[in-house]
Amino acid sequence: MTKEEFLSDYGQLIVGTHVEGFRNALQFPVLELRNEKEDKLIEFHIDCHISSNSTQLNDLVNQFSKYDEDIYKIGFLIGINRKYVRSIDFSNKGDLIVMFSDNIELTFKLIEEEIEPLNISVMKGNNYLKGCRLLNDGTIE
Repeated sequence: MTKEEFLSDYGQLIVGTHVEGFRNALQFPVLELRNEKEDKLIEFHIDCHISSNSTQLNDLVNQFSKYDEDIYKIGFLIGINRKYVRSIDFSNKGDLIVMFSDNIELTFKLIEEEIEPLNISVMKGNNYLKGCRLLNDGTIE
C-alpha cells in the first residue's frame, strides 16, 4: 500500500475521530480512536518512538521515562485525551503526523533503525475489519 492509498483509506476513517481511551497492552501503549459516524474503533498499537510539538507534553513524558522504559509513551496519550483528530499526513521524511484539536501534534517516528512498526487496526463491535503495519523502511503492509 502506498502512503497516498493509506491516507485515502485510513485517513478518511481517522480524521474526525476522538480519543476514546488508551491503555497498555503487553508493555506497549494502545491509542483508541472512535469514529462515531461509522461506529468503528481504530487502534494504534505503538511500538515506535513518538514526539510532540507541545513542550508541556514532552516534559511530562520525560518525567515518565525516568520510571519505566517500556510504557513512558503513555504520557503523550494523556495529553490528547478527549481530543479530536484534525488531520493526518506523512512528513517529508516519512513519519506519520497526527494533528489533534488544541493544535497538539504527535509524530510517530517510523523512519529510524531498530524501530518496530506502528500497527493500526479497525474494529466494528468485536469484529476485526482490517489493519495495516507502518514499517521502519517506509513501507505499509
